[in-house]
Amino acid sequence: MRVLIFCVAVVAATCAPLADAPRELPPSSAAAAVATQAGAAAPIASVAPPALPSVSPSPAPLPFAVPTGLPLAALPPVRFARPDPVAGARRIGIQAGHWLTEQVPADLRGLESATGASWGALTERDVNVRVANAVAAALRARGHVVDVLATAVPPGYLADAFVAIHADGEPSGRTRGFKIAHSAYPRSPHDVALARALAHDYGAATGLPIDPALTGRMYRYYAFAWSRYSSAVSPHTPAAIIEMGFVTNAADREVLLERTDQVVAGIVAGISRFLEAVPRQEVYPDDLVLTPWPPFTGRTTVP
Repeated sequence: MRVLIFCVAVVAATCAPLADAPRELPPSSAAAAVATQAGAAAPIASVAPPALPSVSPSPAPLPFAVPTGLPLAALPPVRFARPDPVAGARRIGIQAGHWLTEQVPADLRGLESATGASWGALTERDVNVRVANAVAAALRARGHVVDVLATAVPPGYLADAFVAIHADGEPSGRTRGFKIAHSAYPRSPHDVALARALAHDYGAATGLPIDPALTGRMYRYYAFAWSRYSSAVSPHTPAAIIEMGFVTNAADREVLLERTDQVVAGIVAGISRFLEAVPRQEVYPDDLVLTPWPPFTGRTTVP
């Protein structure tokens, strides 16, 4: 058996909440990378499942500079055994940013008041919830099993892909665009491919510009940090985070609220592209040997 050796280190960042709670997902051990059973999504806001273009597996390079070479923890590496193959429909986790932050475990208590960006009465959480449920509906229509996840991700969550959905905000209202990141330290060997596919199709579907200003709260996202938090996905699960646009910018807000079908189509097409390019038998190719992230001493925050 081949062994992929990755060094992982990161400083946490965080996401959070949705609307109606999904059926509770039984937790599993992150260290053992045990699969979590399916959950049900919250009700779907009025966004019709989009018609998707045909998928090709070769998008352009990721147009966002995720840093490399961050310092590693002085701790022994941890081996994550290759999960057993799973038969049946492919599983996707869609996390709605800033949903149910009041229900986070003790190690994520810094997120309890993290409600995300806002513009007047409009909250990022509401936008994230609407999009996450519509993405889930469209993916289910394509035959996939989809878990709509809140801030507290089931420990060791195992799936064919995990995407955290967020929106951005800033005081001036001038900044706009979308951005996508994967962990700054390799976990799954397919993280980059998932981020590339999302970037390719989301930009094409929405026409939104690229915002190149990635933040540490994205590439150090808490749900990627398997050694820091209980609410983190398995390192075997390909994972990415998207900031769909700025709720504080009028042009971006028009896309997010009035052309939500394009937003959904872009995310669904990117995930579909990734699943086509990485068949089920290749998602978990080997054991992973990972160096733990350095201990986190600050306050956990969310993008």
